[in-house]
Amino acid sequence: MKQRSITAFFFTVAMLGGIYGGVYTFFGLFAIVAGGCAWELGALTFKSEPRFAVLRQIVATTLVLVVYLAFAGDILHLFRLPLEGLFTLACLLFAGLSTFELFLAGRQPFSNIGIPILGIFYLALPL
Repeated sequence: MKQRSITAFFFTVAMLGGIYGGVYTFFGLFAIVAGGCAWELGALTFKSEPRFAVLRQIVATTLVLVVYLAFAGDILHLFRLPLEGLFTLACLLFAGLSTFELFLAGRQPFSNIGIPILGIFYLALPL
C-alpha cells in the first residue's frame, strides 16, 4: 500500500506539472502517454505472432505518434508542420506495414494490419 501511495503521488505531480506547466509540457506529456499506450497496445495485441513482434510494435507506435504530432501540434498551435508531409509519412508507414504483413504470411495478417488503425482512433485522436 505504501509503494502504491508513493507512485500515485509522483504520478499526480507529473500529471499536474504537465497540465499546468504550459502548452509545451502538456504536449510533451501526452506525447509520452500516447507513445507508451501505443507500445502497450502493440505488446498486448501482437503477442499471438511472436515473429517480428517488436518491429510491428515500433511501426505501430511510430504511426500513432506521427498522427498525434500532426493533430495535437496543429490544434495547440505549437508549430505549423506541413500536414501533407506527416500524412504522407503515415500512409507510407501503413503501406509498408501492410506489405510486410502480407509477405510475412503470418497467422493473422489482416488483424495485424488493423491494430495500428485501432491505435490511431483509440489513442492518437482522443489524446
